[in-house]
Amino acid sequence: MTAEQTFRRLLTAHTTDPTAPLPLPADAPAVRAVFEQTKTAIMAALDRNDLDGVEQCVALAWAVADQTQEAEHRALAHWCQGLALLNRQAKEALSHLDSARRYYRQAGRAEEEGRVLIGYAGLLGVLGRLEEAESAIQRAMECLRDRPDYRGWPALYINLADIQGRLGRYGEMLSSARQAESLAQQFGLPGDRARALINQAFAALFLGRFALAESSLQAALRQARDCGSAELAGRAALNLARLSIYRGELFAALRFLHQAQDDFTAARIEIDLATTAIEEANLYERLRMPHEAHRAAVQAAQAFDQAGFPTESVEAWWTAMRLALALDKPGQAQRHRQAAQALAERASPLFRALLRGYGAHPLLHHSADQRREALAQAEQAVQELRALGAAYEALDAALIAADLAAALRQPDARSRYRQIAAQARESGLLDLERRACLGLAARSRPTVARQLLRRAADLVAEERQRMPVEELKANLLTGYAALYRRLIQTQLRLRRPGEAAQTLLEAKGSLWADLAAPPPPAPAPDPAWLQAQSELHYWQEERRWADEAGYAARCEARIAQAEAALTDAARRQTQPRSARPLPSWEQVQAALPAGSLLVDLFLGERDLHACLFSPDAPPHWVRLGPIPPLRALVGRLGLLLASLQHIPSAGRRQEAARSQQGAVDALLVRLHDQLIAPLEPWLPVGGTLIVAPDDFLFELPWAALRGKGGYLGQRFSLSLTPSAIVAALRPPAAPPPPAPPLALGYAGHPPLAGVETELAAIEQAAPDVRLRLPGRRADLEWERPPRFLHIAAHGRINRRSPLLSYLELADGPFLLAQALHLGLAGCRWVVLSACQTGTMPERGGAALALAGAFLLAGADAVLASLWPVDDEATGCLMSHFYTARQQGAPLPQALQTAQAAVRRQGYEHPYYWAAFHPLVRAI
Repeated sequence: MTAEQTFRRLLTAHTTDPTAPLPLPADAPAVRAVFEQTKTAIMAALDRNDLDGVEQCVALAWAVADQTQEAEHRALAHWCQGLALLNRQAKEALSHLDSARRYYRQAGRAEEEGRVLIGYAGLLGVLGRLEEAESAIQRAMECLRDRPDYRGWPALYINLADIQGRLGRYGEMLSSARQAESLAQQFGLPGDRARALINQAFAALFLGRFALAESSLQAALRQARDCGSAELAGRAALNLARLSIYRGELFAALRFLHQAQDDFTAARIEIDLATTAIEEANLYERLRMPHEAHRAAVQAAQAFDQAGFPTESVEAWWTAMRLALALDKPGQAQRHRQAAQALAERASPLFRALLRGYGAHPLLHHSADQRREALAQAEQAVQELRALGAAYEALDAALIAADLAAALRQPDARSRYRQIAAQARESGLLDLERRACLGLAARSRPTVARQLLRRAADLVAEERQRMPVEELKANLLTGYAALYRRLIQTQLRLRRPGEAAQTLLEAKGSLWADLAAPPPPAPAPDPAWLQAQSELHYWQEERRWADEAGYAARCEARIAQAEAALTDAARRQTQPRSARPLPSWEQVQAALPAGSLLVDLFLGERDLHACLFSPDAPPHWVRLGPIPPLRALVGRLGLLLASLQHIPSAGRRQEAARSQQGAVDALLVRLHDQLIAPLEPWLPVGGTLIVAPDDFLFELPWAALRGKGGYLGQRFSLSLTPSAIVAALRPPAAPPPPAPPLALGYAGHPPLAGVETELAAIEQAAPDVRLRLPGRRADLEWERPPRFLHIAAHGRINRRSPLLSYLELADGPFLLAQALHLGLAGCRWVVLSACQTGTMPERGGAALALAGAFLLAGADAVLASLWPVDDEATGCLMSHFYTARQQGAPLPQALQTAQAAVRRQGYEHPYYWAAFHPLVRAI
């Protein structure tokens, strides 16, 4: 019987009855071979994340040792236990390996001692005992020098590379990691090759060789997948995320973080899951996605709690509290504060001071007495943070104190705000200056408030220009809506309608203007910036886990060096994005065709306002009435339309539509009375009407609003646009000629019955169209965009995480984040014949809806739906739409014709014909 067969027989026997004596081989070498097989099985089980298998092997090892009572067998059991705990409980694993090491050292068995020392040295490095670790590696090499064929050599060089990196010797680290990879290939060890490649990437990152770092990590990820190691795949993905963050490729970083989370979940490594979550929280905050950042911070805090890391828990709970306050959720913030406060004794002085400062926030205290106590607490935090050298945090706490002083009507509140604004401006802290300006504006007369609010808006624009393109696309302008609302209403109060119109263009259109600009020339890579960023992140992580005072001090010194280098590099690297100037309202006016009116809607604090742009008159503002009743009407209409969506039978759905037609028409008349009737004196009779909705009004079926002259879509050539500013945005150069049109469809699940019929109708109307059925993601890759693009598929909307909204294609989801990167300049229109592709997310407006993503990618117009539409009615609408387009009708008129054809087929309820609306950027 082979050693492996013996091991399997013993493992089965012990698993079946752990109390029964084991049928051990009679000779000592055979028992030793069982332990060798056990160690091999433990490593294999770890690689495939089989922790139950690991525990069974360890239990067998101790059962053999207990039965024989041999010292050598107890050393082997310690060895097995140490291997099992290697990546999960470093201190306990070190203790077990040390027991085995001492036995072999005393017994004079150099080869076994050397083999144990490989893992032992790696653990010393993880625990920050670097000089001991390096000595252990050298001793292992001495012990194993007569065994060049030993399969543990790759692991030895992997651990040596890790230690060299921790000592800052990155050139040596790269050399050792390459030697490890070569040996791993020689011995056919894919897991060790993945570890070696990750070490190579670390060294390359710190040496400024970023292309090598990326290629090494990608190769490591492939190796980890090939050998089935979720742990190694997670580490490779996590480091790819960090590399992407350093480069500013934030969507790529988000994707890698999600991969790492999935892998660490599969590997059941809680501490790495927590680390990934806090990375995700910081990334989401940079992307101006506070809800997602808050969720990730809470997840990280809970994971650190569960893993028993109180210092890290405090930091994560404080982050969650700060984000909850930014989201105006005081109840959640109070709970996060209590969780952090329970662990505050274990926190650093910095985080104790931060907890004190943020714990004084006005949202957490309501009575005058509470706020007076909170003010004293905030002022104490300011002093503590200044003493710790935390300048930004001290100003942040001072702003909390100013808010409290203002709430208490203290006479020095305004001087506090002025002082904070001046200090923040001097230090280049845009966010703090903006917040101080807002606080001061709320306590100033309108003429002064106008100047302060304008300064705050300029700071928003400056911050936006500093962001990379991907952040611009994801930036939630709704986060600054309150600022622009206050500024516009102040300008209107001071009778400055043109100035208010320009602010409206900035508030709703600046993102579109930025992304219409030619891309800036790619800056030359700055190795100093990337290396400093890499070093700072690495040593902060090392400091997080440093248990020994000496190593902690070394980490602090390296952090200080990296921060100084990063500050210097940041001052050289940060430059405003080269974008086109924001068009003026005069340019918008000049771009409008004769006989047109552009209505740009704006939700004020209480009322809805319309700014009217026409070719022959300056902007004119019209108050359209209070917002709450309007919101209620839109909500009631939505409920009636939604009730039809859930009726599976087409016949029963038509019966229900007929029964509710009167109620729906009444709502549409009331909506017309509030939104359109006040504008009648300015509406162009039979002309072009362009509406730029705001917030929830994007989800209104505008064509179905009903007045005395009929439906709005019958009276005018009607289009929607995200902002009036798009009228003045023209491409800097004519795009190249487009490719032939493209139509793709996928019935999906549940199957969409009309997809094939719909595409056949398009082919009949446009014979040069290229059909792709089933449509795949690769079909959306091209050198030249199609003349028009039609996608018939399921659409899935993620309101909370709009970047993850998608179209369901045959080979998987096509994400909104991917649609943003499609090159569609020159594509005349896109039809998204999918459910809810025009639906707005909770934050971000049209830019982060599926329709908006295709518009941002360069298409002239997008036809999208507000709700799931009846297959037969959609087929009828599309057939007539494409026929009209091929006959030369402009897009709004072609849709008007198609909607009338649907009504003539007996589908008179707006549910059937009003779901699709054209969102345009070329007016």
